[in-house]
Amino acid sequence: MKALPLVLLSCFFIFNQHSTVLANEVDVDISPSLASGSSLKTSEMQLYLKAISELFKGDFAAAELTNTRILDGKPDDFSALNRRAQCRFELGKYSECIADCSKTLSICPNYIEAMQLKAKALRRMGQVEEAVACELSRLDIEAAEIERKRKALREEAENAKRGIYVDTVTFGSP
Repeated sequence: MKALPLVLLSCFFIFNQHSTVLANEVDVDISPSLASGSSLKTSEMQLYLKAISELFKGDFAAAELTNTRILDGKPDDFSALNRRAQCRFELGKYSECIADCSKTLSICPNYIEAMQLKAKALRRMGQVEEAVACELSRLDIEAAEIERKRKALREEAENAKRGIYVDTVTFGSP
């Protein structure tokens, strides 16, 4: 039983290593800072782990409450907002899900997962035109990111031909 917190902590790190979004052509880590100089307290870490664990277990009502507790202390934590939006979607609370996604997108306008979830909730509410607009925005952002990466790869190839090697392109987490 003592191994469970370590497993959850490992899942938390793995989960958050891949939680990045596009923001002004830069990958932005949306997880709370976990560096040794972090301001994240042990009690906050436990709350984050609890929220993630509940979500993975499918206990959406409990995860919604836990993420709400996180947001009470950090209202602009868009990772917690997005988790709560996912819970609300799974619970059929589509209006609340859309509100959480909208707030997430006001903090981080290029958060792809929030756009996808918002579009799904809008469709469930019969707001197809709004859902399509949201999906089109997401596709525009993804297309711009793909083009940025293509350009960087072309530049890298040109530099390599000239004998210049610079690590300029990253895809996902390092």
